[in-house]
Amino acid sequence: MVEVPRFGLVRVRTFPSGHSSFDPTFRPKLPKGAIRGDIERQTFGCDVPYYWYQDSERTCVQCETAFVFTAREQKYWYETLQFNIASTAVRCPTCRARRRSQRAIRARWEAAARLAASPSADELLEYCAA
Repeated sequence: MVEVPRFGLVRVRTFPSGHSSFDPTFRPKLPKGAIRGDIERQTFGCDVPYYWYQDSERTCVQCETAFVFTAREQKYWYETLQFNIASTAVRCPTCRARRRSQRAIRARWEAAARLAASPSADELLEYCAA
């Protein structure tokens, strides 16, 4: 067992080679409102995996409003999207959506500019029609 500030005592497996890793079968008691994490689906490198997720209050770096990085959203980020466990939400959902939209518009603009620079006007007309 290893003491981890966020999760308390955590079970670790040690292999004959001397290598050790966090035990994926370890199921610590969940705090109220927490969602169980699956450490086998997380990318945690040298960090400690998340045995559970809890809602976390944040302040958006863009608009400075308070928002909640929900336990469900964390589970999606770290286990489905495979974000590294060290990454965290720094923007509120509204600012994140706005930023994604701006990136998409910029990508389309750049694609149109590349086509406009190409010798084929037909390609540009095709793109504009789409």
